[in-house]
Amino acid sequence: MTYNRLSRAPLAFLITILSFTGFLTDARAQNQAGLVSDVLWEPLGYCCFGSSGFGEAYALAIGSDGVVYAGGDGLETPHDRGSVIRWDGSNGSVLRYGPSPPVRTVLVSPDGRVYVGGRFNALRHQAAGNIARWSGMFWGLLGTGLNGEVQALAMGPEGTLYAGGRFNEAGGQPAYYIAQWDGEAWAPLGMGLRDSAYALVVGEDGTLYAGGMFGIERWDGAEWDKLGAGLEGHVNALVLGPDGTLYAGGRFNTHSNVVQWDGLNWSSLGTGITWEVRALVVGLDGSLYAGGALLKADSRTTGRVARWFDGEWTGLGSDIAVRVNALAISTDGELYAGGNYGGSGPPVSKASNLPVSIHASRPLPATVTLSAPHPNPAADVARTAFTLEHDAHVRVTVYDVLGRAVVQLVDRMMPPGEHDVTIPAGSLSSGSYLVQIKAGAQVRARPFVVVR
Repeated sequence: MTYNRLSRAPLAFLITILSFTGFLTDARAQNQAGLVSDVLWEPLGYCCFGSSGFGEAYALAIGSDGVVYAGGDGLETPHDRGSVIRWDGSNGSVLRYGPSPPVRTVLVSPDGRVYVGGRFNALRHQAAGNIARWSGMFWGLLGTGLNGEVQALAMGPEGTLYAGGRFNEAGGQPAYYIAQWDGEAWAPLGMGLRDSAYALVVGEDGTLYAGGMFGIERWDGAEWDKLGAGLEGHVNALVLGPDGTLYAGGRFNTHSNVVQWDGLNWSSLGTGITWEVRALVVGLDGSLYAGGALLKADSRTTGRVARWFDGEWTGLGSDIAVRVNALAISTDGELYAGGNYGGSGPPVSKASNLPVSIHASRPLPATVTLSAPHPNPAADVARTAFTLEHDAHVRVTVYDVLGRAVVQLVDRMMPPGEHDVTIPAGSLSSGSYLVQIKAGAQVRARPFVVVR
């Protein structure tokens, strides 16, 4: 890999954004190692330098406009330095006068405001309480904040902000390891959690899940409930799939390091992943991506990022980072990874055109097919079609980029043959979507875009 030298930064400082291109020089060797054969990481542009070459990204978040925000320690652009970096696809910039490092978690709300949490007590000479908000022009405070490090943020459908971490007070009142912000004041959630919270995720029904040293618990609006027999170890990451499946990643003693919850029990994915998993994200096609240190999935070395799809783990081309701490998917399906490169590479990397490059060489089983929506992009109405070889109960659903079901198109028994489906694009907001068909055990999905 070649790095361009900038006049004000040594070569080891350089951070690049990397891209998947669908080209690999040694496909056979990569396949034997468990890697996807048509994936290669390549330089794309400049973004986030590491101070003295050792910067580390701990968190990534992407707005609906595609702007990427990275939070960490020792992050720089060619012109500035800070703990939160903004990347607009062409240029990187620091959100100036922001919190001191480290920033551990970043969240972008639907209205475009950026929330960050970490370990910082001041913001421009004001007491900050380890959490702050960027309006697009200025930094602001959320009351008196929390009295300890904030490690996870999540937002409910109604706009409630949840913060988890290592604290026991929120807004000056007792709140053990988790608290909620309603826009005006902090409040506890019941009796709180039993230990530090490292991961939070909220379902489309508003159910809040928290993971950490205590395993995983669920908040139903009134009380906390431990899921199943729990997990021995600690949870670093939580994510919900398009169908509502809850996935957890971390370091577990009784399971592999990535598991799924079926409503009653936890189960491993395949034979599992060795080494600690630090990040999870779900792609637009329903693929699950896991990031961490050197991963070994299904007894094959996959590098720092592995992909679970169609019942098996694969790696994603050339290896990246020393450790991946964060993963994020953009509205157009691009995968971003943030971590630590040990001074030899970029804390933030990018994989463009991920669903296309990987799925192109994977033919669908003949039992169920789903055609690409057209026109695409669509402004008023889009059309797709599916084909069945046998009778089946069919559900065709449209999901947004957050994995929320927004339109149910079909939910009934269907006979064999080809069936047309109309997608009411005119009733959807501008953005990227996924139309998914479930027929028995078969699942297929196609992306499309709505424009106004």
